[in-house]
Amino acid sequence: SPDRINLLTHATVHVCGVPSDIDKANSTFNVKAEQYLSATRIPNNVFPIHCVFPATLRRENYKPIPGKGKSVSVEGYLELNDKA
Repeated sequence: SPDRINLLTHATVHVCGVPSDIDKANSTFNVKAEQYLSATRIPNNVFPIHCVFPATLRRENYKPIPGKGKSVSVEGYLELNDKA
């Protein structure tokens, strides 16, 4: 819900990659986005992302979960994972 988000403190992220661990029932999947850093010239820096579509009325009948092996572009807010 946009009214619960303080735009002054929430960091956003935009990543692209191939999804894995797709769980359509829970509307989640993971992306291990590779980063290329020109300073190191090494393309294997990985930024792991766990994507969650919140349960809302908008998503009740359709869950936008990607297919296996398809590339995705994801943009959203970073949140602390208390389970780690």
